[in-house]
Amino acid sequence: MKNYPPSFRRVHIDRVLNENKQFMKGIVIDIGGKKINPRGTFIPPLDQVEKWIYVNNDPITKPDILCDVKKIPVKDQSVDFFLLTEVMEYLDDPKSTISELKRVLKKDGLGIITTPFLNPLHGDYLNDNARYTETYLKKIIELNNLKVLKLEKMGSVGSVFFDILKVHAREGKMNILNMLLDRFYFIFKIVDKITEKSKKFINTGYFILVQNS
Repeated sequence: MKNYPPSFRRVHIDRVLNENKQFMKGIVIDIGGKKINPRGTFIPPLDQVEKWIYVNNDPITKPDILCDVKKIPVKDQSVDFFLLTEVMEYLDDPKSTISELKRVLKKDGLGIITTPFLNPLHGDYLNDNARYTETYLKKIIELNNLKVLKLEKMGSVGSVFFDILKVHAREGKMNILNMLLDRFYFIFKIVDKITEKSKKFINTGYFILVQNS
């Protein structure tokens, strides 16, 4: 079976995770991460961490800690780094989650948050609750005394357009459209480059690096 290119959203996520591997040290909690059948190409840098702990509320993923993200059973200020990738959109109360991450993170500890914006609903769409703006994300992060060190708008017009068409092709079982998207993948990359200035308003979502102050 033909392996078509991944969504631009997934490519952007893998890229930012790989670009920020150097911050993943000490005790790391990977919230929503999967030991089994993880998505994307990112491989955790286990050689440079003390412990990598998978936290998930889905027992099928066989997490190290099975729990709700709003109440993680670890001590205050006991975590050096957290990953919260593509989880915010599933939460009923993102403010409480950020507050809980603040609680478990050591002073000067770091964390990565990624969340979609102009991106189709996930395959498990019945649980995909929300999309958030940069303004809202900064607000709930800073209200919990976490500092935003980096914020990247991921992708532009080309990325958004490709991902919409990709989901349309998948849901409609349109093999010809899938083949065309495969062949002209490079064009969407070019469109992203020439529409760089539009990322402020048109992007697939956000990458945020935060620090506990």
